[in-house]
Amino acid sequence: SGKNWSHGIIGIVAAKMMERYKKPTYVLEEMGEESKGSARSFGDFSVADAIADAGDVVTKGGGHKYAAGLTLPTANIAKFRKSVNHYYRTQKLFNQQNLLLPHEDVSSSLEHVSERLVQSIMTLEPFGNANPEPVLKTDNLIVLKQRKMGASSQHVKLEVQDDKGHNIQLLAFSAPANFFVEPGERIIAWYQPTINEWNGNRTIEGRLLHIEHV
Repeated sequence: SGKNWSHGIIGIVAAKMMERYKKPTYVLEEMGEESKGSARSFGDFSVADAIADAGDVVTKGGGHKYAAGLTLPTANIAKFRKSVNHYYRTQKLFNQQNLLLPHEDVSSSLEHVSERLVQSIMTLEPFGNANPEPVLKTDNLIVLKQRKMGASSQHVKLEVQDDKGHNIQLLAFSAPANFFVEPGERIIAWYQPTINEWNGNRTIEGRLLHIEHV
């Protein structure tokens, strides 16, 4: 929690903190005597149920398992923090971090990852919690090129190729260290295909979600 935070972005901040620390996260803006916040979760922990369990210290709150909002007296933040952590322990959850890893909807060779496929996937929109965007998995890819991007080289684009000679570029923003794979290495990749348009050219790229080294 903190003062003078922008209420309009604390939900995004909570989601980013959850991804970074791999824990359910509550972010509260202290607005004088009252505080408002957003929560994000994953796996088997319900941020909404934890808020309901703290009903004696929360003014109001609601949402669903993976995203929720709440209002409470600023003086109750310490009690709320204690309540949420106690509720988490009572759930006796194990191996939750593994649930953050993407699970493929289908394994596919690169020859089938086409503009037609992307357009077919787009017919399933809008994507959200109850309708997640499909994830593809491709095995045994060799990395041809690695390109670092961003002011701090925090983003990466990999050009990869399968055994049949089909190529695709995989892009990850604020990528973890293991995504910076050197040319010549082989990987298994989980990704979501997209259409990239640049200077009148259309190419298929992938939003890189996870990598395993072969």
